[in-house]
Amino acid sequence: METTPQYPEVDPKYEDDLRNIEREYLWPGSKFWVAQFGHGGPLIGMVAVRRLDTQTARLRRMRVTASWRR
Repeated sequence: METTPQYPEVDPKYEDDLRNIEREYLWPGSKFWVAQFGHGGPLIGMVAVRRLDTQTARLRRMRVTASWRR
């Protein structure tokens, strides 16, 4: 039986931060988004942006499932 991952193609070295998204990415002013294909469809991507100060943010993660890349 094959299982479907809960998030798209993540290298194991990144799994820890993605298992605790609230702690790692949901600070005031920071954002974490997922891209889902259709209603109830598979997750096909994710983006995490961390606010550094009032003027600056840093793109921390951006992933798109390989079959959805151009």
